[in-house]
Amino acid sequence: MSEGIAETLKRINKIRAKGDRVEELKKYSDNFAIKALLDIVYNPKIEFLLPESDPPYKAAEKAQDVQNVLKREVRKMIYFINTPQGQNLRPFKREQIFIELLESVDPDDAKMLLSIKNKKAPFRAITKDVVAAAFEGIDTNW
Repeated sequence: MSEGIAETLKRINKIRAKGDRVEELKKYSDNFAIKALLDIVYNPKIEFLLPESDPPYKAAEKAQDVQNVLKREVRKMIYFINTPQGQNLRPFKREQIFIELLESVDPDDAKMLLSIKNKKAPFRAITKDVVAAAFEGIDTNW
């Protein structure tokens, strides 16, 4: 079973030295999902079009192999933020897609997504400075 996004970021978060965290994060410079999620957290131009409160959802079973689901489904984030695709959806449909995403990903990834939706860094040691140093000129073209 491979490592999910939340697991990867938790592991990097535990690295004590900032420079070592930057170097470890650089190893994921070709990982669109990690870059996109960190961009959403720290990019002030990106705003969510979802309600502030967390939606009710049923977390996926831990026994299921859902570690890679978020890696595949991260592109759905475009519907939840201030993009033309997100603005063209009716609020109910947007929220329904978000709940479906939360229910399909690893429970740790779902918790991380809720934190990101609230524009709160899910991992304290992976700061805006660490992300900027690891992914210079981060641009995920939302």
